[in-house]
Amino acid sequence: LCIYYAVWMFRRGSQDAAEQGLQAAEKVLNSGIDSTNVSSIKSRNLTPDAARKRLLGIVAAMRALTASYRGDSAEIIPHAHRALDYLPKDELAWRSTAAISLGDAHSYLGDMEAAYRAQLEALDICIAAGNLFVILYANLNLAITLRQSGRLKQAQEICQQQMHLANENGMGHTGVAGWISSIWGEVQAELNDLDVAIHQAKRGLELTEHGGDVMMLGWSYLCLMRVLVSRGDV
Repeated sequence: LCIYYAVWMFRRGSQDAAEQGLQAAEKVLNSGIDSTNVSSIKSRNLTPDAARKRLLGIVAAMRALTASYRGDSAEIIPHAHRALDYLPKDELAWRSTAAISLGDAHSYLGDMEAAYRAQLEALDICIAAGNLFVILYANLNLAITLRQSGRLKQAQEICQQQMHLANENGMGHTGVAGWISSIWGEVQAELNDLDVAIHQAKRGLELTEHGGDVMMLGWSYLCLMRVLVSRGDV
């Protein structure tokens, strides 16, 4: 419950509250697993030690994610590696979170080729997990890296594909669809298609404003700002 509370608060921008949730979870986990958890451990076919490591792996994945939002590559890397070491191979959703964060770390360090490779690996994990949200998220990280590397056509294709995927699955009016649109708008601006760029960027902001994810909202404002600058609309 502490971990899920931390995730919920983090997504809404309450970093201090999220940190308190993670610290509370760690306090319990570092004191050992007691008999009240035996039934849930057996249901996952995990020993008490394996169950404890799994939950510590989830905490590490969350810490890698929070460090990623701060752009702190020095914090991301050890937490992401710890998460990948501790999490079971079938814990795909949390492993994908750690892998995506690791790609972010390389991007923050300016090593775009390493970021690209790490993000491709993260995408494979996300696809195996079968979670549409994390598949979209991983693809968008890939599109951002491609844009930053000047590979604009590839970035454009990813945005088009992911918007189609979101629409096909009833997610065309969600915050993540807004993030796709915002990133797509910025790519179009760099391709000098400014009319499409401003339409996509404004649509993206409209959707992310209702999505509840602070990172996506902040990113969408940045994308719109850059498109406006490209248009000379200071």
